[in-house]
Amino acid sequence: MMENGDAKMSLSSESKRSFNRFLTIIILIMIFTGFIALWDNWGDDVVEETGLNETKRVALPDDVKIMLQPQSLLRFQKGAAHKILIQGSADVEIGPGKVSREISIETLDLTAKTKKGQFNVATGMEGTSIEVITGRIQVILKPLSAGGLFLDEGEQYQYKREKDL
Repeated sequence: MMENGDAKMSLSSESKRSFNRFLTIIILIMIFTGFIALWDNWGDDVVEETGLNETKRVALPDDVKIMLQPQSLLRFQKGAAHKILIQGSADVEIGPGKVSREISIETLDLTAKTKKGQFNVATGMEGTSIEVITGRIQVILKPLSAGGLFLDEGEQYQYKREKDL
């Protein structure tokens, strides 16, 4: 039917119902697929440990490579490898590929954040030290009220814990 030069098309109520059913099925498939993807990516913590004379190379998403030194531990949540907990000593390399988000390396004393760079971090009974090989690293001290700083290539920082008297 033509009105004022425009073509007008009318769908029957059965066609509308069929289209709505089809659309509902597509939406349910998308939701189900999304839940499967989330289930696969979220889960328990992934833990890597090294023994007395052992080192271990760990490759994570977002072009993160970590060389775990002897008697060290690395922990991150599956699907959330942008937040990594390290106890002991590790050499961390982030990049040079495209990194989709900032990576956080956490220790008992501080958090090191960057999207690209290479640095060493070591934690022990006395505190935590960090040395930047390449790039720029933001260091956030714990507790948060303790402040933070930026370290550039060649710089290092050592946090010493206060000993109980």
